[in-house]
Amino acid sequence: MTNFNLLNHIKNNDEYTVVWLFNIGLEKYWNGEVFTVKNSKEDIIVNHMEEMNLLITRKQDILILRSMPEKEYIDSMCSFGCEIPQIVCPSFEDENRSISEIVLEDDKLQDQIKQLIKDRKKVIFVPYGVSSLEESIAKKLELPLFGSANEINKMVNNKVFSRKFSLEHGFKVSEGKVCKGFSELEIAAKDSLEKYGKIIIKEPCGASGKGLWIVESPAKLKSTLLIIKRFFKDNLEGEWLVEQWCSKKADLNYQIYVGVNGEVEVFSIKEQKVDGTVYVGSVIPPDFNDALMKECIEAGEIIGKSLYEQGYRGILGVDAMILTNGELIPVIEINGRFTLSTYVSFIQYKNKMEDKKIFAFYKKIPLEANSSYQKLIDVLKDNRVWFDGKKGMFVYTAKTINKELVGENGRMFGLIFADDENEINEQYANIMNIILQEK
Repeated sequence: MTNFNLLNHIKNNDEYTVVWLFNIGLEKYWNGEVFTVKNSKEDIIVNHMEEMNLLITRKQDILILRSMPEKEYIDSMCSFGCEIPQIVCPSFEDENRSISEIVLEDDKLQDQIKQLIKDRKKVIFVPYGVSSLEESIAKKLELPLFGSANEINKMVNNKVFSRKFSLEHGFKVSEGKVCKGFSELEIAAKDSLEKYGKIIIKEPCGASGKGLWIVESPAKLKSTLLIIKRFFKDNLEGEWLVEQWCSKKADLNYQIYVGVNGEVEVFSIKEQKVDGTVYVGSVIPPDFNDALMKECIEAGEIIGKSLYEQGYRGILGVDAMILTNGELIPVIEINGRFTLSTYVSFIQYKNKMEDKKIFAFYKKIPLEANSSYQKLIDVLKDNRVWFDGKKGMFVYTAKTINKELVGENGRMFGLIFADDENEINEQYANIMNIILQEK
């Protein structure tokens, strides 16, 4: 991976050229793809979340996107302080396939990238995460790859691994059990539900709230087990997790950078806003006391150093929670890849907003009237809530709210800047009222 330091590249800039790829959804290559209910419009939205990569690019970089962004969006990102890299796109579109599959089949795109980097001495390929596909892309482009080998990532991106890792390192964990096969899962779930009253069942390699089931009644458990048996019929004999649903004060996330020489940096501790099991936003910086922040940093350093010894390199995103009694459970799961939270981790530094409270969030919105990025900006500007350089809201993806592309319902990724969390809540309520009245 050379001596490249990603955090230095993003925060301070350096001599490197990064070739970026937002290959979200790669868990299916680690887990063995199973049948799930498909929502083609939702899949398209997820595909085009890739535009948020512009939050961390540098001018000399190269960003692979499925299609070229709109000029209005690029202009807006420039005005926000983002550096726009060279953007390259495949010669064909296919919303039903991963971006990595498309890149591997597009010889013309590969040749274009090789031509762009041929006279540059320090170039590195940085995907969202690394599976065997991204390893193949790196080989075709003849570039060093940022991150760990596919097999190591597959090991780390597993909720069972996270639980076992926590126990081995003496971290506090929620009450629960690792189950081998469906029969053991069924018995453990029934026993745990009777004991705790509310449980969560976890499929080892799900992401974005998928493969998680909250159960609080025998009827819900029965239906959940039927769903698992039907949709995971080829993977039923693998490992599963059953855990007590904990009463919590807050969810949080912290990012860990593991360098090639063993350097470990814990950065961007955030309070996470979660709807059930699905991430909806982050508060930066969080209102946690110094002792809790120190505990997160210490846990992160243990995680980073231990995983370095096991061969891991790159970014880790760790989800954690604070119980109602104030205790920290430092690991709910470890993500051995970028997370959506990673891309908003540098806003304070790059935009010189260390004195502001920031809420980074996404919200599903109807697109009857707000049918494009520019129309949404116009509405927010007319109502004087668009980011003015100090306060207000900025929207950092465009195609996820393009009605022509995604249909009647889009997903708005926003940043609200304010002096405190109360002001954020007021702004958020006002902005949602404005947007929903526009439908």
